[in-house]
Amino acid sequence: KTWFKHTAINVPKLSDFSKIDKNMEYKLNEYQKEFITIYNERKVKYFLNGYILAFEQGLGKTFTALALMESLSKDYVIVIAPKSTLNTVWHKEIENVYKDKQDIWIVNTGTPKKIPKFFIVNYESIEKLNEFLPELLKSNNIGIIVDESHNFKEFNAKRTKMLLQLYFKIKCDDILLLSGTPIKALGREMVSVLQL
Repeated sequence: KTWFKHTAINVPKLSDFSKIDKNMEYKLNEYQKEFITIYNERKVKYFLNGYILAFEQGLGKTFTALALMESLSKDYVIVIAPKSTLNTVWHKEIENVYKDKQDIWIVNTGTPKKIPKFFIVNYESIEKLNEFLPELLKSNNIGIIVDESHNFKEFNAKRTKMLLQLYFKIKCDDILLLSGTPIKALGREMVSVLQL
């Protein structure tokens, strides 16, 4: 009851849509704008550290996630995705949707000359981000995108533990879980989501 009383607070505007228009090639569809607005309102109003983006396949989860991070002016964005999508989806999308070239590091491509804005890793290589932690921890403005987040439903799985450890080290205020099938049936599927 005490928590609920606080949910009536005025919601500050976190998302700046002008940054999307200025820095990104594509325009948001109305439902994508609505998601970013809802993310902003509910994240603040309900004291959340993130949200689930559960668009069906083909509705632009990847672009919406990148646009959200751009609207929040993130210093760094960590993308955690299935191995098969690192280059074909995420690297390609980042290169295509931004007007200016972005600095991107993909796991197992060597050490970058300078710290990039985007880090792309697969589920099994989350720990490879540890080498960047000293630099990342200098910022309190990091976003995490977890693609196909329903693959983290088993709380005791190694990949889920690595994700939670990364999240708690960074103390990220914006974690976006992407999934076309976010919750199937079992309550235990929500344990790691609620922890994040």
